[in-house]
Amino acid sequence: MVLAALALLAPASAACGHGGALETALEVPTTPRQPDGVLVEPPPAVPSPNDPGAARLGVVALRPPVSDEQVAAVVRAYVAALEYEATEDLWELFTPDAVSLEPGARVNRVGLRQRYDERFRRGEFHRLRGLDIARLDKLERFGFADLGPATDPQRPTEMRDGDLYVRVPMSAPLGTNGEKLVGDVLVLLLRRDEEQKKLKIAGVAEIDNP
Repeated sequence: MVLAALALLAPASAACGHGGALETALEVPTTPRQPDGVLVEPPPAVPSPNDPGAARLGVVALRPPVSDEQVAAVVRAYVAALEYEATEDLWELFTPDAVSLEPGARVNRVGLRQRYDERFRRGEFHRLRGLDIARLDKLERFGFADLGPATDPQRPTEMRDGDLYVRVPMSAPLGTNGEKLVGDVLVLLLRRDEEQKKLKIAGVAEIDNP
């Protein structure tokens, strides 16, 4: 029986010894352990942002919609520039290709500046200071798809997809000569400035009610 058991153990011992003895580390390695490899994927390509509601093929990144407060901030800045006859502050609000939207009297940015310079030379806009002349609670806003050639108001030819057409009733005292200092309705065509991340005025008109 003993010989039989030894005979069975012999092959197992031979198998364990095949290939050499096992190596045993006598000291703990001092070199830092390298981290496991990690697969790094490149960031996904992000498309240029587009305005909500604009139909496009493929994947698009939507801009957040323009809030009423953003629109109101432009209106307040425009009125403040008038009140203090701050020419440079006024022109900071306009796009380089800004135009007048007044029916039958449209001019480019150069013509607009001449008009405001003439209005400022009269020196009466100080009469507006401290008055809440812009009726922001009555503000109306229209997107590109809201307007067309047969709507009221009509879509200006200068309006682009993504622009906002804004109307704000104005309430202001008359000048010393009895003329209106501002029109009854302020009309603004607002456009996103992607570099400055703000709204700018691409078109303006002050219209009197009939």
